[in-house]
Order: sequence, then C-alpha cells, then structure tokens
Amino acid sequence: MITLDALAKRFQGPAGLVTAIDDVSLTIAEGEIFGVIGRSGAGKSTLLRAINLLERPDSGRVLVGGVDLMGLAPDALRLERRRIGMIFQHFNLLSRRSVFDNVALPLELAGLSKGEIRARVLPLLELVGLSDKAGQVPAKLSGGQKQRVGIARALAAEPKILLSDEATSALDPQTTRSILRLLKDINQRLGLTIVLITHEMSVVREICDRVAVMETGRIVELGSTFDVLTRPTHPLAREIARGLEPELKLDQLFGDRFSALPVPGGSTLLRVAFSGPHAESPVIAELVRRFNVDLNILSGTIDHIQGRPYGVMKVEVTGAVDPVIGHLKSLELGVEVLGYVRSALRTAL
Repeated sequence: MITLDALAKRFQGPAGLVTAIDDVSLTIAEGEIFGVIGRSGAGKSTLLRAINLLERPDSGRVLVGGVDLMGLAPDALRLERRRIGMIFQHFNLLSRRSVFDNVALPLELAGLSKGEIRARVLPLLELVGLSDKAGQVPAKLSGGQKQRVGIARALAAEPKILLSDEATSALDPQTTRSILRLLKDINQRLGLTIVLITHEMSVVREICDRVAVMETGRIVELGSTFDVLTRPTHPLAREIARGLEPELKLDQLFGDRFSALPVPGGSTLLRVAFSGPHAESPVIAELVRRFNVDLNILSGTIDHIQGRPYGVMKVEVTGAVDPVIGHLKSLELGVEVLGYVRSALRTAL
C-alpha cells in the first residue's frame, strides 16, 4: 500500500542544515495500523507528512498503491491526495462552521451537490458518535468530540489511508482510549490503512500492528508491536518500552546498599521479562524450590500486547545467581542484571 524508498529531507535551521529524514525506507501493508514513535525532533512528523507530500522529500520515492507521488503533476497529485485523509493534534476545525459543515468542507471543495454531501456526512457523524451534535459549533464540544469531528472530516473523501499526526496528544487518558478504540473500529470496518505518529508507547501498544522507532531522522528499530515492546534491541527502543513499566528507583529503595558492581555476600537485582507460555507460569516459585535461593519480588506486572501475555518482574536474588540466570535464559525469558545490594549485616558492621 505505502512504500517509502530512500527518503531524505533537510531543512535550513539557525545553526545550519538539519536532517529531518535520513535515508528512510519503509513498507506499510494495506489495512495495517502502523505506528511511528520517537522523541521530539526525531523526524516523525516530517516522515508522516512526506507520505502525502505535504513535506516534499529532497530525494527518494513515495509510492501509494503503486503510484509514485513524487513524479506526479500538481493536478494529478491533488487527486491522489484525496485517497489520503489526515487528522491533527489541534483539530484544525473552523470555529464558525457547525460540526456538519466542518465535515462537509472537503466535499464542498470537491464540488459535490448538497444531496451528495448530506448522504456522505450523516453516516460519518453516526460512525464517530456525533449524530446529535451536527448543528453545534466546535466551541460547544469537548476535546474528544472535536477530534471525532476531525476524524469524520478526514474520512469524508472516502480515503484508503488515514494519517494521524499526534491526534491524541492533547487529550486526557480516558478520551485518548476512546479515540484509539474509534480508530481501531474504523480500521476494521472500512479496511483503512492507518499511519500514526506519537511519543507515547501506550498509544502504540493499544492499537498498532507494527511500529518504527525513529531517532535523528533514521529508523533505529522496526517490527511487530509485540516484538519491539518485549524484545527491543536499540537503546532508545528499550528506554521507550521500559517507560510502560512501573517505576522502581533502586538507588532510593536500597540507599547506600545499592551498587552497580557485584559485592561479596550481597544479593543480585534482576529484571525478568516473561512472554508466551511462560508469562502466566509459576516460574519464580520454581526458582526458589529448584535452586534454594531467597527471592524478594520488588515489582511485577502482567499485560497483554496484541492479545499475547507479557509480564515483567524485578526481583532480588540472594544466593547462587548464575544457575538462576542460566535457567531463565533456557526458558527463553529476558533476563537483565539491574545491580547489586550489599547485605544489611555487612552495612551494620
């Protein structure tokens, strides 16, 4: 459906040329919900806007449905853009137009008759749950309702692709979840391909099939949402994925007993990631019985990503830790040493 081939885009900034997209190649399948995540300035928005050439790359190719948009004349490009809807962080609604008229705007510009517009707009308002708000102006709506208007407007031209530019960043968590559920429903009902950018991994976890992690204009990690969240390889991907876990500040928890280096007679702090059949198995109890170690659970959580269970536990192990780590790895669980703790007795002495 969408193929980006060796895209590059640079801007002139105060300190010189800034590379926003650096040789990015990417394929997004038809009907897929694809997420792009990264810090501010990573190039996410530029990449998204390159898909419909709102930001024209300096080099490379943008193919949508097999058509190379970079090679089109202006009139042909305008026609192709009708296949690509877009929703924005700040809604971009016209304040003096009603909800109905905001959704109708692209159809008016396309020259449809009043009857055709009405036949298109009313079902869209029902789809996004705003049939009773058709005559109201945006000032009377909540943030979530405004975004629903933006979604309906983006769907008015019956696009095959929907681009979401931080569409939930200005919304509270509950409203964000309702908008994400709506996007997922639209994806399933209409077979729409959705590309969304965000700085929140919780958004990606909620609805994305695959995700790309961007840093300084490049894609540094790419894969299924489950794989990127559970087995990230790039440091930035690991940092973003870990942001979903309960915060546990080990240096504050253990004070001056905490050490980054092994200490004689002390304990070892492990992060254990469970996935697949072992996510809900009594692995920790088995470790205590099998290896005769003392094990203190510091934190733990079990989640479901793309319908598959995934859990993370942080534990303190006192005793021979190497056999424990070896056994966990034999089960294909993720194991990471977070640090070490001096024994309370040694500290007192």
